[in-house]
Amino acid sequence: MAAVMNMIPAGALTQQYWMDAVTSFAAKPADFVAASYSPSVFWPVLGAVAYAITIWAIKQRSGPAMTLTGVAVVHNINLILLSAAMAIGAALELYSRYETEGSDGLFCSQRSLATTLDGPAGYWMKIYYVSKYYEFGDTVILALKKKPTIPLHLYHHCVMVFLTWSWSTYGWFEGSLWCVLVNSIIHFFMYTYYLLAALGHSVWWKRYLTGCQIFQFITGFLYVSLFFYRHATKGCGGNVKIIVAMPTYLVNVSFIYMFYQFFKAGAPKKDKKGDNKKKGSKKE
Repeated sequence: MAAVMNMIPAGALTQQYWMDAVTSFAAKPADFVAASYSPSVFWPVLGAVAYAITIWAIKQRSGPAMTLTGVAVVHNINLILLSAAMAIGAALELYSRYETEGSDGLFCSQRSLATTLDGPAGYWMKIYYVSKYYEFGDTVILALKKKPTIPLHLYHHCVMVFLTWSWSTYGWFEGSLWCVLVNSIIHFFMYTYYLLAALGHSVWWKRYLTGCQIFQFITGFLYVSLFFYRHATKGCGGNVKIIVAMPTYLVNVSFIYMFYQFFKAGAPKKDKKGDNKKKGSKKE
């Protein structure tokens, strides 16, 4: 119990703490100071535990499935708009870093750890980190509708709050802002699909989403591999970055494997005549 209490950030139970947290999002991205934002590990721990307990509790409920069309529409619209904003913000900052610092600005920042995430990079990283808690709502909606929630889905949501927390806390830029960019692009289309599906529309391009996610993870793997190489050959601002990057690297590899297995399981099967058949599909 004492260990848990020690994780709770000072002042977390006061009104001023939450007022400051809310108003900080209204600041201009260019004015963001990384040293002013260092979230406690208490929040991802609390978030993951609360998420797991909530989903378990919902799955225990009896009664019919809920429709939640209105809730799903609002939820998905929020994430479409948020994903668009984060993608644009991350793209502009990556371009700005390249313009001012060259390739080092993207793959091997020479800034000090304390200032690496100053400005828009840290601002959008913070937004991205917080958005991972909001995305827990995906699973809540699925569970209330009595839809299946596969282990990959649960693992992905839980592990991302810890990874994004570490990026924001320890100032790792190389690879993290790239993830904000490509993941936000993928999520823009993914939540657009969810929105259209909630409204009863058939979406022909949904089968490409998992492939795009795998491609995203492969680009992240290559990006961080280049960071490791550059760090080994010239140094990129301290070994703390390696400690933060390695779990992200390994989780990314697990995502490539798990999403590929999911993709392969959902791929159309060919019958003896060579016709494509989806496993478990009914004949028309």
